[in-house]
Amino acid sequence: MEQLFKICVDILIWMAQQAGVTYEEMNIIVFVIVQPLITVLLFIRNSRLKKQILENEILYLRRRV
Repeated sequence: MEQLFKICVDILIWMAQQAGVTYEEMNIIVFVIVQPLITVLLFIRNSRLKKQILENEILYLRRRV
């Protein structure tokens, strides 16, 4: 597990160097901004898809009757 952590830190350091920011700034960008944003966007997408599935099921059931 420690090896995995070191690999993740190395990736964050590389990303920070590529972006021209510090490791700490990249850590904030990834875990405070990007990851929560992705989570919210996926929640919205999932909600829309669920609504679409329910609407399609209702249409299908109405056609059968």
